[in-house]
Amino acid sequence: MDTQGVHRQTQPTRTPEFGRTLLIGLGGAGQLMVLNVKRLFLDTYGVLPPSIKILSMDTDVGQQKLRSRVRDREYGLDPDEFLHLKVPAPRQYVEESGSPAADWYTRPVSVSAMVHGAGGIRQNGRLALFYHIVEIRSCLDRLVTDLQDAQLAATMGNARAGLGASTDFDLSDRDVEVFVCGSLAGGTGSGTFVDMGILLRTLMPQALIHGCFVLDWPYRNKAHATRVRGNAYAALAEIDHLQSIVFGAAQHVPHYTVRYADRTIEVREPPYSLFHLIDGRNEHGQNIDDVGQICETVATAVFLSVSRMADKVRSVVDNLLAHINVGQPRVWNGRSARYSSLGVSSIYYPAPELRRLLAAESALQLCEAAIGDLEKGVSSVRGATSASSDTRTQQGLKDFLVRHGIDRRETIRNGVCPPAPEVSFAVERFELADTSALKPKKEGALAQCQTQVDDAAAGDGRAFHEAKLEVVERKLSDLARDPTLSSAARRAWCQAAIECFGAWDAEAARELSAATMQVNELGAQAAAQLEMVEKAHYFPLFGGPRKSAAEHWASVVLVWLRANVTKQRLEHERLFHAAVINLGQHQMAPPVKAADIGAELQASARELRERLRLAKDNFQQIKGLPTQVLLGYGDIVVLPEGRSTALAESQRVDYDEFLAEREVHTPDRYLQIAREHPGGIAAFLSEHCEHKLAFITEVGVQQALETIGAHRGDADAYTRSRIDDLFRLASPMWSFNRSSVNELMALEYDRIVNVGVPEQETGRQQYDGHVRAVKAKYHLRSDHTFSTTGDPYRIWLLAYAAALPVYFLSDLDQSRERYEGEITPTYHLDPYFEMNVPDLFPVDDVANRALRVLAMAIVKGIDVIVDEKLIRSHKFSCSIPAVKDLNFGDPVVWAPSGKGPTGTPFRDMYLDVTESYTLGEERNLLDPITAALRERLAKIPQDELRRLIGTHIAALNSRLADRDFTKLYSARLTYREVKMLEDFLSPKAYAMDLDSYLDGRL
Repeated sequence: MDTQGVHRQTQPTRTPEFGRTLLIGLGGAGQLMVLNVKRLFLDTYGVLPPSIKILSMDTDVGQQKLRSRVRDREYGLDPDEFLHLKVPAPRQYVEESGSPAADWYTRPVSVSAMVHGAGGIRQNGRLALFYHIVEIRSCLDRLVTDLQDAQLAATMGNARAGLGASTDFDLSDRDVEVFVCGSLAGGTGSGTFVDMGILLRTLMPQALIHGCFVLDWPYRNKAHATRVRGNAYAALAEIDHLQSIVFGAAQHVPHYTVRYADRTIEVREPPYSLFHLIDGRNEHGQNIDDVGQICETVATAVFLSVSRMADKVRSVVDNLLAHINVGQPRVWNGRSARYSSLGVSSIYYPAPELRRLLAAESALQLCEAAIGDLEKGVSSVRGATSASSDTRTQQGLKDFLVRHGIDRRETIRNGVCPPAPEVSFAVERFELADTSALKPKKEGALAQCQTQVDDAAAGDGRAFHEAKLEVVERKLSDLARDPTLSSAARRAWCQAAIECFGAWDAEAARELSAATMQVNELGAQAAAQLEMVEKAHYFPLFGGPRKSAAEHWASVVLVWLRANVTKQRLEHERLFHAAVINLGQHQMAPPVKAADIGAELQASARELRERLRLAKDNFQQIKGLPTQVLLGYGDIVVLPEGRSTALAESQRVDYDEFLAEREVHTPDRYLQIAREHPGGIAAFLSEHCEHKLAFITEVGVQQALETIGAHRGDADAYTRSRIDDLFRLASPMWSFNRSSVNELMALEYDRIVNVGVPEQETGRQQYDGHVRAVKAKYHLRSDHTFSTTGDPYRIWLLAYAAALPVYFLSDLDQSRERYEGEITPTYHLDPYFEMNVPDLFPVDDVANRALRVLAMAIVKGIDVIVDEKLIRSHKFSCSIPAVKDLNFGDPVVWAPSGKGPTGTPFRDMYLDVTESYTLGEERNLLDPITAALRERLAKIPQDELRRLIGTHIAALNSRLADRDFTKLYSARLTYREVKMLEDFLSPKAYAMDLDSYLDGRL
């Protein structure tokens, strides 16, 4: 039975409409993204709409699985949705005659067989794609043909009857839209995304092709993460080069040409229409460290973009395309702002999960009550005869608890978590002058308190915990072995213990809920008071208004710290209760009467415990989603009449009512249910409980906002605060250097937001004012829109940010350092990219001029700078008088650094010459070297000059062909030298005109 999950549509105002969409997953991250999208569709509609097609490719044979969020099912990819890109003999494939991979694969082949991944080597991932290119093209052709099928609209319209969907679908007349998903950090996704874009663009020239790719930051702490920075930098450089074709970025570089089996393609259009970069760090500093959560977030954005919010999102996409395709290289220091990012968040009242969890708990309780009645010989199952009614059992349990010092909650709490020293907190006089240290001081005090509590629990508390559990376990074992006790008596004792500790745990749960609310409220008060402290005037010596504000803040923090300690100690107490209850449940004696009935009930109880475990796990996952504002923190149930109650106090299903309503008059009825009901007794009990608790799902997000807000004292303020959270969490998932964005650049960058509400017009009336206020707070200029989602439990926010050049991304300079630091195995897919793609960071005119001058100055026979070949490196020296004058009369020498004759002296020389040059300053290296070069070339006949430069070019090309470098930086710099000198000699470029060459005027 569908348990009315997260994405259930309760307002079927119109048939859902979907366009023709192709989802491509590359590598492990790509597979996880498309599988998450598939889960969202299956959880929402029961099927994947026929207009949505999936193809996932990976070099790893292992396929991922995801559990449904709304039912007890596990999802995976169908056989025709997954392609394993295994390569049994990579070396043989590369070296065989006519292999397209021989055009670009850099030897040696670094893997003997490819079955369980590409080893983080991008060329290995690409090799797998080429090995399977015929199969891949066949799959793509099949999928595109299926999307163009004339019967597709009819199939969509009959989805309920023909496919078992929860509703029929409409087919949009939009062009095909493609989402290619993956990561740029590994080997497979990063190694195949360029070719996949090229293949898709060739197959569907007019299609809207999105790239959604995770950068390296989330992988920084993973095992074997040494290559992720270099992989991502190389991948970005390649795609930036191809995406910028439309702006003429490759004007003086031949177009990239690639041979796929029997077809050669010259790339003349950007492979991707939009390229979204996902970093895991959003613009407001909210970090998502977990790759799985990042993939789920991206998948949610894709799902909304092609389903519930598709119409409005398509308008957003049109705006993005218009914005990105303008280019504006002058604004961005010669680079093109081709990149966007996205973010998604929701305000969620988890009514379906609450109902599912409470129903699972209630169903297990009903089953255990039935087992208890059966074992106690109640022939007519009129209700559970609680073990607590047995006076002797109760007294025996009480005596046992008293004897072992666990008869009171306070005693237990002090035992498992001995009280820590009294908490104190105050603001010292010297701290008033600079308030920046107050917040860290508060957090440090909290950390200290938490450490003290945890240390106490881990020391004497752990000893108490283990000792008392051992006593309880011994007692239960003694009961189980006592031949004078009946099974019912043993069970009664266990049940009494479970009820006793269960009652205490319920009390502790209520107190913990109250303590949690107090911590949150006091934390907010402390934050607000700290702002007042920071704004208050400070008078040296006396303190002034700031002193009194700080003292008040300290008093709030002190109460907050004590509340945290209380909360933490209650959590430790609950762990002990749970452990005792678990022991009691584990030691429950199996039924000895009506064996067949008992066996069925016990099997059902096990199944229900597993259902409860899954419901709890799912609920914890929902509570842990980083881009979600969970109303009431998942601990509050809002009732239809407008009241709210704590989860621990929520209504459960009454056993006597169950017996009467379901006509369970004798134990034999359970055998009948086991035989006849689909799913057996467990499903029967679960369905009853879900039916009785259906009222929980009658409350939607708006009523929950109003009810919880009213309970907090101001419903409007509560809603406004949650909308603010919504925007903060939906901030696009990339991090960039804001300090480098000048006013002109800022005008070219904005976030475009779409708010998804249960019903568009109602949502606009309820939330438009709040949305406008938050947009003003975060300086968002673009108009926002509202979409109807039909989801009564959520308010969605889907945000796109555009556009930036790649070089603005945070930490990209560190990635470049890693990328440039090694050359084997190559980070690039193709030697063309390795040498031809420009650096992602802008190179200014001075740097280009310096390289042109140095490239010619070191030519043997010109020797303005003498190039001395060492064993494994070079030494450069310049002894012209003007340079010696700048160096206290000595020649300037650039030699290998470190131990042994290794290093990058040409790079050092290039950086020195570039950085020493300041326009208008006489004391620099570039001007005297340029003047000496002019003077030297004036004395060399043109034919001789051509010969000297040609010989030098040939030597450099030989080094490049042999990859005679230890660092990629040196190879790329050498390649640029060669191209500059070739352009100097070329009649179509500088035609040996020195002035044009030095000025860079082609």
